[in-house]
Amino acid sequence: ETHARRFNTRFLLLDTAGEVQADSLRDSTPEDSLEGQTIRYPELESALAGDSDAGVYRLQSGEYAMYGAVPVVRGGEVEGALLVAGSLNEVVASLSAVVHRLLAAGLVINIVIAVVTWVVARRLTSPLMQLNRAARRLGSGDLQTRVNIQSTDETGDLAETFNDMAQQLEEHDRMQRRFVSDASHELRSPIGSAMVLLEALESSMRNGDRSLFSSLHEQLRRMSRLVNQLLELARLEEWDESSVSDQERADAQHVVRRVLRRLEPMASARRVHLKEHLQTIPPILGSEENLERVVQSLVENAIKYTPTGGHVSVDISATATPDPGVRLTVRDNGPGISPEDLPHIFDRFYRADASRSRGEGGFGLGLAIAKRRVEVLGGSIDVDSQPGRGTTFSVNLPTADTAT
Repeated sequence: ETHARRFNTRFLLLDTAGEVQADSLRDSTPEDSLEGQTIRYPELESALAGDSDAGVYRLQSGEYAMYGAVPVVRGGEVEGALLVAGSLNEVVASLSAVVHRLLAAGLVINIVIAVVTWVVARRLTSPLMQLNRAARRLGSGDLQTRVNIQSTDETGDLAETFNDMAQQLEEHDRMQRRFVSDASHELRSPIGSAMVLLEALESSMRNGDRSLFSSLHEQLRRMSRLVNQLLELARLEEWDESSVSDQERADAQHVVRRVLRRLEPMASARRVHLKEHLQTIPPILGSEENLERVVQSLVENAIKYTPTGGHVSVDISATATPDPGVRLTVRDNGPGISPEDLPHIFDRFYRADASRSRGEGGFGLGLAIAKRRVEVLGGSIDVDSQPGRGTTFSVNLPTADTAT
């Protein structure tokens, strides 16, 4: 009983039959005493067989307890066993607290590791992502793209190399455009002089076949158109969008109607029907000349490639997404453009149907000039086409209110 009170345990003394001979609770709580009762536990069986044993149990109350049994030996023979039962609640509570602390500490550590890993990964990958975006812009034609990466490692070296490459590409493109502009200027004078001399020579001939002179005159006119288009494209390439006057406004409906009236004879000669669907829209920012040249090029190109009896429709509507503005659509039911030609349709000197383009007198510069004029107007142009189902050019332009 003294040991039971001291260690908060319970002692049972049993005989070889498993009957309780003494219980430490006999005096303190006699109603709970097990004296005179027979009990069976695996640990008790082992003790009566001469071996000490112990085990942990979870009681019906939910508490944990440990039972330990040792044999009582006298004269070399086992005469009974001593069963000790002790509560493990404090131990379990301590272990549970330790486990909870470990779990909380592990969660905090995992969060810290995740945050540190994200920060480190961000610092490592951010320059590469910046380089990737810059490379995409450079590939799309923005030769003024540069990256600002202040680093002394391999990534910094790569960024410096990228900037050097972009600088060289921009300089090469500037030299190429300057060459085209200078060459166009230089070619205009001798071509004009040759045309004047050829006309004078042709008019001085009273007799004879003039077909050779007509052929030469036509080739000079074609060369003159090519030079003029090259010069126009060179000027547009040098155009600074920031120099566009905020006072310039263009009435898209008026421009479209004027172009359609001008091209009506051409469409009638080819028996192509022109349609228009023009909504009331606010004016766009920019000159009517630029817009008119864009509409003229797209509609004229559509008429050329639309078969007899076909139609060309021009639509103007207001847009709300992604930004408020105006959408101009030129749609035909011609033969369409093949998928392999579609990505290059706005490239300079590119002709999807080279033989037909030569017959029509084109040089593959009209759409490139139209695209640049759209960019000068602050808009964008794209094309959608399927072979046998026609072609649709869509021009998105900001309105004057949106631009300001």
